[in-house]
Amino acid sequence: MSKKSILLLAAALAIPATAMAQAGSKLPVSRTAGIQRLVLPPGQLSLVSLPMVERVVDSGTVTAGPTTTIGVTTASLPNLTSLPHSIQILSGAAIGTRVRITAATSSSVTVGTAIAGLAEGDQYMIVPDDTLASVFGATNAVGLLGGSGAATADEVYIQVNGTLTGYFYKSSGLGGTGWRKTSAPTGASEPNAPIDPLTGVYVIRKASGSPVNLDVTGYTVNGRQKPKVVAGFNILSNPFTLPTTLGKSNLKDFITGGSGSATADVVYLEEGGVLTGYFYKSSGLGGTGWRRTDLPTGANQDGVVLTPGKAILFKEQAGTASFTLQEPFTD
Repeated sequence: MSKKSILLLAAALAIPATAMAQAGSKLPVSRTAGIQRLVLPPGQLSLVSLPMVERVVDSGTVTAGPTTTIGVTTASLPNLTSLPHSIQILSGAAIGTRVRITAATSSSVTVGTAIAGLAEGDQYMIVPDDTLASVFGATNAVGLLGGSGAATADEVYIQVNGTLTGYFYKSSGLGGTGWRKTSAPTGASEPNAPIDPLTGVYVIRKASGSPVNLDVTGYTVNGRQKPKVVAGFNILSNPFTLPTTLGKSNLKDFITGGSGSATADVVYLEEGGVLTGYFYKSSGLGGTGWRRTDLPTGANQDGVVLTPGKAILFKEQAGTASFTLQEPFTD
């Protein structure tokens, strides 16, 4: 993660504590089409989860792996590289893993890194990845505050390979209109900037303006989800539309705990623009369980809710990078 990204996140942490068609028929397991409305208030940071897939382009079983080239049962895959797509594994040891497709033939896809645990016969699905345009509209249909530069416009930060990049909708000024990087306000328009699989975004809205509704539509995701994480900060999508709690999530089984937040991985949850950090206390004074980072010996926080629609800011700092969320009540 870039130094600027870390500084942006650090600034966010200093806030005072106070997205269909026929795809359903292609799915190997039942899913539900729906819509989730998220409200983005002005004047605050919002962690935004993207819990649905727009459609399923293809599904079947893996015929070759686990190298970076994955054979699939379909004899003639559609074009998967003009816009970003990913493959998600739906069974076996690699269940829940979703990775971006970097190249494709008529019957295989290539990914950047081999998927650990993948085996022939595992089920898969191929889905389009979210982009700025698919989430917010190519011409900012959602209605975020635009401007000639990021200083006067709302900003959207997306994550690609562990690096956060900021964008805003340029509504006036040199270079024309469209989605621009905050670092290159007169550069090329980037409506198809991809959002990493199973990650969320964070939106910084300026003090002016009114609440904005973001409607996320598509098909709900079933089963456990294993986003790729890197050392440092990760914005991870909460992929489920049902609430669960820190305690019931079993997240503690997939991250590193410790006696305090300095030695443990940290989960930050946002509510009303306020970020609160939690870690799993596995030893030390005050017993075990989820605790707030600022109250390591305080009350147990197992009952804290993972709110649908809210992304999770995960700080991987204490061990092998891993993160898995189980589907509430069924996994």
